Amino acid sequence: MASAAEPPGTAAEYLQELTRIVAAQQELLAQRRRRIEELERQVARLSRENAGLLERHRRHLAACARRPDPGPSPLGAIPELSSRRDKSEEESSRSIRSSLETGSSLSTDRYR
Repeated sequence: MASAAEPPGTAAEYLQELTRIVAAQQELLAQRRRRIEELERQVARLSRENAGLLERHRRHLAACARRPDPGPSPLGAIPELSSRRDKSEEESSRSIRSSLETGSSLSTDRYR
């Protein structure tokens, strides 16, 4: 604060500086209020969206409870898995035949 010994010009400068500080603080407060209002609108929108999703989920669960459980589906019911199973069975049988043929020739060679 300006003392009585300071010239009046200095006191006026202090007063102007304080006025600028107060104006800047008021502007910051106004910006914060606008941001808070924006966030409150966003929270309200998200709350409505969440309530809608919860309702959809509740209806889905209720619909699932009404449907009979078909049980586990066989792998053949899924086309991608069915073709993979067929290929792996073919490879397994080829491998077994190959090892049997190789094994039988080894066993006969061993006893010659």
